[in-house]
Amino acid sequence: MTTPSTISRRGLLRGAAVISAATFTGAWLREAKADASGTLTVALSDNPLTCDPINMASHDSQILSQTIWENLTEFTIDGELRPQLAEALPRISDDKLTYSFELRDDVYFQNGQKLTAEDVKYSFEYMLDPAHKAGRRPVFSRLSHVQIDSPTKLRVILKEPFSLGSIFRFFRTFGASGALS
Repeated sequence: MTTPSTISRRGLLRGAAVISAATFTGAWLREAKADASGTLTVALSDNPLTCDPINMASHDSQILSQTIWENLTEFTIDGELRPQLAEALPRISDDKLTYSFELRDDVYFQNGQKLTAEDVKYSFEYMLDPAHKAGRRPVFSRLSHVQIDSPTKLRVILKEPFSLGSIFRFFRTFGASGALS
């Protein structure tokens, strides 16, 4: 004889949502630890088609890319939003069109060059240029332009307000390709 389950439908859906969010963000991979020999083995369900952050089309490409490239912001494995290349979360204007970022001062590219606001602006502009045929360009259709205030300060100006959840996925999706901290 079996006893009825005490798991509610709402509880089951909540648990599934948490598991899905954790696996979709890729945060679990950034917090993964190598074994004693220094080897980290990760199983992906498919072969990523590209590591280019402006052309990631699949979940596995996004997960792999998030372990290589850093972004202005990121979500932790617990779904908490935190700065990554930015010093702090951005200041948001009252009209919700301007997001002001200050970059961390300890971030360098693999060639030793320090990350600047110009690098972040270039990354956005490169991806938005139709000549580069970026597959992820439509994700950024609400971006008007990036304005540089100093070598470490920039403002991202939108064409129209964007929901906070969506805008932070936007900043998490793309920052400065190749930056290492």
